[in-house]
Amino acid sequence: MLRRAFALGIILGSTLILAACTQVVPLVIDPVSAIIEPGGSVTFTAKNYAGNPIPVTWSVTSGPGTITAAGVYTAPTTVTEVTNATVTATRVGYPTITGSATVTIKPPLTAGLIDPTGDAVDIMSVGTIVNYDITSIKTSRSSTALTLSITFDSTTPPTIPAPGAFVGPGDLAGFITLDTDEDATTGLPSANSFFCPSSPLSASGVDFFIFLFFRNTAGNYDIYKTTPGFTDVGDATPTLAGNVLTISVPLSALGGDDGITYLSSVQGDDVGPTDCIPDEGAAVVTGKAIEPENPYREFLLDLGITGPGWTQTPSLTTQTPSFTL
Repeated sequence: MLRRAFALGIILGSTLILAACTQVVPLVIDPVSAIIEPGGSVTFTAKNYAGNPIPVTWSVTSGPGTITAAGVYTAPTTVTEVTNATVTATRVGYPTITGSATVTIKPPLTAGLIDPTGDAVDIMSVGTIVNYDITSIKTSRSSTALTLSITFDSTTPPTIPAPGAFVGPGDLAGFITLDTDEDATTGLPSANSFFCPSSPLSASGVDFFIFLFFRNTAGNYDIYKTTPGFTDVGDATPTLAGNVLTISVPLSALGGDDGITYLSSVQGDDVGPTDCIPDEGAAVVTGKAIEPENPYREFLLDLGITGPGWTQTPSLTTQTPSFTL
């Protein structure tokens, strides 16, 4: 009898312990951490160690943002510096069983170049041109795009060609060059070193450039990879508002680059360049001799855009833009 009672006690005790273990299961939150931008969202889930969903209540226990009953966290739309928030899940019916995850909110990185006002000149001495005067280029980098905001002197706001067209009389033209690997020994010299031989020359090794002489049928500027050869790798989307031209560059077109890049630009109208940035005095030119092997000039010639400067040939006005590189 005692032996039976002892055996029964072991069985009952084991059952109670097993029941307790099956009820008190730690939370596993997925993901345990996330990095998003202001206004971004991330969805969290709560499971037991066996991978089965368990009922929880969600809360933001520190930092900004909100979270729904379904575990969708949303960051505030404005964050001025890197900020962390803690998301906590509490098991329904067991308030002592909790799990937490960390959300890091990173605002887009911004940078910019300021250029003197009133320094636009006829760089190539090719005659009457529209003096597009760049006053600044500002950049904003997110996880998916590099956005350029180019401001011109308001006395001469830019015009850009229609979708599917090359630059027409007075339209903004030029190059925006990007040294994405931040290595001056790779890629091509900057377009500034050919069209704006000022002092000092731009010492970047260009890996990609945005071609401002043509908008494709989607209304975008083509992005070219410089080596090997010139290869069209994607579209940069322009938006013109008054004297500010905003261009959005998808990082996927830059080979998945992080968007941290050396940037330089030379811009003008359909006749020739008028301003460069950066160049220690913008378009105050110290010498006008164009180097004989100029890959940017050769590229323009391939498109029917001829010298002096980067003058467009009249035949392009009656042709559908088409070329093979």
